[in-house]
Amino acid sequence: MSEFRVLSKQIIASNIKRMDIIAPAIVQKARPGQFVVVMPTEKAQRLALPIVEISAQKNAITLIFSEETLSEKALGDLAIGENVHVVLGPLGDPVLEDSEGIVVCIGYGLGIAQALPLCRYFQKKGNKVFGILGAATRKTLILESPMRVACHSAFVTTDDGSAGKKGSVADMLRQLAAGHQIAQVYVAASTSLMQEVASFCRESKLKINVVVKPLALSGIGFCGTDEVKVGKKYVLMSSDGPIFNGEFFDFNIYRSKAENLGV
Repeated sequence: MSEFRVLSKQIIASNIKRMDIIAPAIVQKARPGQFVVVMPTEKAQRLALPIVEISAQKNAITLIFSEETLSEKALGDLAIGENVHVVLGPLGDPVLEDSEGIVVCIGYGLGIAQALPLCRYFQKKGNKVFGILGAATRKTLILESPMRVACHSAFVTTDDGSAGKKGSVADMLRQLAAGHQIAQVYVAASTSLMQEVASFCRESKLKINVVVKPLALSGIGFCGTDEVKVGKKYVLMSSDGPIFNGEFFDFNIYRSKAENLGV
């Protein structure tokens, strides 16, 4: 029997699934912010997906993904009890820096799945945590309840105003920054949104960390897809990410690679 098996799955929003996969070796080593590379079947393309939750009791990791590509659909089609061909990980080095004071964790769309474990991490460390959740509509908003549990306060924004406040996560950050002394900001969103948040943080002298969608399809850095530039250095997502200093992160190189991969 495969080491990796689907323990449970559910639809949590429009075209978005949550899946718990038994993966004992990964559970023993995984830390908040890391990710895995998954091959649902022998012929499927690799998927780089963040680890959302770790359950030592169930020996399982939780993944949340949209069913847009053929490989994502193949993963979503696996039945409970069915084997996953390969799960490689944990990958990356999230480098979560301890700090006193308020930490703001921002997630838009599937980025909320990356923000949630960070909120839990800093809450456990004793930080006051503010969460900002963004989505296009109420139907695509995910993980609102667990984010509220993991944060001192959580704020919801939607593009159309169907849930929370109408507007962007960047607008909500500006409002929070006007009334609170923020120590650090983490943002997981589209490249353009991360760039907007990073720009505001630089102007406001706030420490900014970007949580990028992993592009590490080989998982070992050989394919070149996971190389990004931070400052003057090129680094690998599979060993150094997916969390990077947003002040020096090269968004143009990352955007180009993401577009070439169609993610």
